[in-house]
Amino acid sequence: MKETTPESSAQTDRRIQDQQNPIDENLPLEVDELSAHALRIEHADGQLTTFDIDKISDALVQSTLAIGRELDDENQGVIDQLCSQVVQALTDDVSESETIEADDIDLQVEMTLMLNQQAELAEAYLQRYALGC
Repeated sequence: MKETTPESSAQTDRRIQDQQNPIDENLPLEVDELSAHALRIEHADGQLTTFDIDKISDALVQSTLAIGRELDDENQGVIDQLCSQVVQALTDDVSESETIEADDIDLQVEMTLMLNQQAELAEAYLQRYALGC
């Protein structure tokens, strides 16, 4: 089980503000590889792995296709921006020495989707998760 420390009100305010902002066309599309690469993930079975943004991206691509959207440049750009937001939120909340639980990543993806008015995509993502895909 990971240890958490209470976040300051400034951290809370920043996280809430970041999460309330819908996708901004000016956000960088690249994920910070160094910060994301350092995350260690603990799975329900106790297995430890390294964070891989491609797994989230792939799940969002499959969810996009499942709801009948084309995987055109616009939708791929939305997926890239959503992934960037997920990584930013995760790396803001976790120090390099901490381990994050896999379920916390899924919760962050779901929250990011909902905060960006992507309810239909969130539902498809949840269905994939429920089916164990």
